[in-house]
Amino acid sequence: MKKLIYIVLIFFGLAVSVGAFPMGSKTRAEHSKTDTTNFGGILSTEETVQEALDAIDDIDFGDLGEVSTILGNWVNTANPWADNEVADALSLDALNLNKLTSAPGTPLAGEVYYADQVTWDPSGLGAVGAYYCIYDGADYIALFDEDGGWYIGSIELPSYSHYATGDAVYSDDSSPHVLTAAELKGSIITNCGASGDTVYTMPDTEFGMNFMVVTCHTTVSRQMNIDPHTDEQLWLNGTQMDANENIVNAADTKGQVMSCWSMESGDGTYELFCKSDDANWAEATP
Repeated sequence: MKKLIYIVLIFFGLAVSVGAFPMGSKTRAEHSKTDTTNFGGILSTEETVQEALDAIDDIDFGDLGEVSTILGNWVNTANPWADNEVADALSLDALNLNKLTSAPGTPLAGEVYYADQVTWDPSGLGAVGAYYCIYDGADYIALFDEDGGWYIGSIELPSYSHYATGDAVYSDDSSPHVLTAAELKGSIITNCGASGDTVYTMPDTEFGMNFMVVTCHTTVSRQMNIDPHTDEQLWLNGTQMDANENIVNAADTKGQVMSCWSMESGDGTYELFCKSDDANWAEATP
């Protein structure tokens, strides 16, 4: 803005000095006495131009490159204010949270708090050092420690059992159990409550199938059969089985675990891999 005014003034000054503008009945000296603060007349001398430029320097154009007091709204500018110029309710720097030695008087749901752990340990973590936690309206849930290490609380996995009226998410007392992919994403399959040998038929393998199979019987004839989808080949402990072969545990024991997960072995093609340290899980011809 200033540069533009400078150029305009210099142009008019030079133009008048060479007679480019008619002087009318006024003398050049009279023109040179024009008020330079409002630029109401034509500038005619180098001295008058300089006086006008000096006057411009005294005008407050709100140049943000200089120290200025902004009275109007500051718009279209990211992060215009320093943290100490904004109310705490509008700004939160997690690294500057006060380390609390006792519970806040009125905790807010969704608010993050910094617990010293020595005198205030809201999540009951014990001697782990200070940590950050979030209040959910009822409890304080640990998030991460001072070094950025995350804490994970309990994760409740859905369970598939044979108790038709039980608390399991997927209750089914039939056999064979024809499972869906949704029932095999983060779930646990057991034969708790089974009245005999049971067969669990797998769906067409797809992305995200991750589940555990756990034996839950010591009664005779309570084996568990994992039956692949039609013509699929399961993997057990690093060995690919023949098409349609089952994985079987016939030991009639409790607590023998096998983990299974799907992996993309080709573009859009998924295979089911299973792993167990219990030798009783074995491949068997259907």
